Amino acid sequence: MSIFNSRLAATAGVVVLCVSTLCAQTVSKHVIERGETLESIAARYGVTTEEIIKLNPDAAQFVYVGMELNLPEKPAQAAVNDSVAQARPATPQTTVTEYVAGNVQTVTDSDKLTPYDYITYGLSYFAPFEAADTGYYMLGGTVLAPSGWGLDFHLGFNYGLVDKDYAGYAFLMGPAYGYAFDRVMLAASLDFLGTYLGQGKDEDLKFNWGFALMPKAIFRLGKVRPWAGVNVTWAKGVDKLSVGFEVGIGIGV
Repeated sequence: MSIFNSRLAATAGVVVLCVSTLCAQTVSKHVIERGETLESIAARYGVTTEEIIKLNPDAAQFVYVGMELNLPEKPAQAAVNDSVAQARPATPQTTVTEYVAGNVQTVTDSDKLTPYDYITYGLSYFAPFEAADTGYYMLGGTVLAPSGWGLDFHLGFNYGLVDKDYAGYAFLMGPAYGYAFDRVMLAASLDFLGTYLGQGKDEDLKFNWGFALMPKAIFRLGKVRPWAGVNVTWAKGVDKLSVGFEVGIGIGV
């Protein structure tokens, strides 16, 4: 009888060991992609944010795109339960949480970064490098949809910083495209350029037209939107391309 009890105990021990091994958590890897948070990653793998932070202490301070996280894998039974749960209709998720400096912050879907965050309008200065004092003071901005495509438009005037008799008016308008990062958006536009130019008090303004390719960077500092870029301009009747710059500051919506 004692031999039977010993064998029974040994068998039970093997069963417990197998179950423990089956349910034990092992470590896997995950590389953070754009738009992911600790909460969304935890939900994806069926673990908690606390478990992720326990394996990745640095994640309690900040996470970034490309960061590699060690993740505890779910027990086999939990994986089975998740496969059943996936067959159920998904419930729309309106909030996620992010860990910032060790604190949990709630972030709504409306806080996700889109090009709409970079709808800007304000004042800029547009001029060729070789004659920086004969540029245009421009009023206008850039409007982009979430797809990244949109419109660039500016209306400008000029009274030379050096030559006070120099006079001119211009407008720029054309399609634009931009890609928004966390605090900066890279954008470019191909604008139709129309100008009314004159030099000298008695000279009439004359119309001319051309095109301007204008790549620039727009910075997101709260509601303030400074920007800087370059431009390559071709105008009718001009022998060579004009290369210049654009700097400006405005506000966002």
